[in-house]
Amino acid sequence: MVEHRIPNPRVGGSNPSWPVLTCLRVMFSKAIEFLTEVRAEVKRVTWPTRREAMSGTAVVVFVVLIMALFLGIVDAILSKIVQGLINL
Repeated sequence: MVEHRIPNPRVGGSNPSWPVLTCLRVMFSKAIEFLTEVRAEVKRVTWPTRREAMSGTAVVVFVVLIMALFLGIVDAILSKIVQGLINL
């Protein structure tokens, strides 16, 4: 027969919830400290103007379209080569 024991809160270390609560408090305080540091860091950021952001976005879209076109052409060429090898 298995003996079941109930934790005695008056005995040190027998209450299983206190380490969890302590850990949660530490994690919460670290999260608050992190967010405070993030706020201070964001205030120091030099944000781009609307014009700079739009021009940067245009460059990215242009490069993506060029790469998509290039990869599409390479894919079509390689597909024709593979089909030619299969039909031998």
